[in-house]
Amino acid sequence: MCDSPAGGVNYRRTGGEIMAQLVLIDTATGTRIRHRVRGMKDALKQQEWYESSLGRRIRIEKRFKKR
Repeated sequence: MCDSPAGGVNYRRTGGEIMAQLVLIDTATGTRIRHRVRGMKDALKQQEWYESSLGRRIRIEKRFKKR
């Protein structure tokens, strides 16, 4: 196992790379309200905007996807 330059962890046995993605989740319904967000700074801006427009709490979640 070695770190790849892309920021994911490269597992040589499986031949895949696991990438983290930030997504916004509506806490009331538990559904994803936005597709992948680029970085934490953008996620915080989007979270603030959605909370003010929807009037509900939004959480930022890091999901992992095998590429």
